[in-house]
Amino acid sequence: THSKISIRSSPIDTPLEEDDDYLIGKAYFDCRDYRQCVHAIRVESIGTASQKHRPSHRAFFLRCYANYLLGEKIKEQEIQESENIASTNHSIVNKQIPETLSHLLIRQKDGILDAFGYYLLGIILRKEQ
Repeated sequence: THSKISIRSSPIDTPLEEDDDYLIGKAYFDCRDYRQCVHAIRVESIGTASQKHRPSHRAFFLRCYANYLLGEKIKEQEIQESENIASTNHSIVNKQIPETLSHLLIRQKDGILDAFGYYLLGIILRKEQ
């Protein structure tokens, strides 16, 4: 009495169209060039209503995580600069968080945010507290 489990991939899981975008983005990410990684994975495809143009889960996560890390990198540079000029009156924050959070919340609302997306969403919401 063995039942067969069928694992079908949905269009959002098959990275055929953006495979090149993902691979280029991954190469930039591995080089810690987060800005180029974010730009390599098509912006217009994230958060759109059409599933046809949505990146795969892995490309989506890579872009969002790179965007978050880019903001952290810029924030760290701004903190170092402010220490040099001794002006720490203003609060230095990750300016990429609102955009990244928006993309994650759209996927969550559509019911297609995966575990890695929820992980990143948790990190961002924790930072916001």
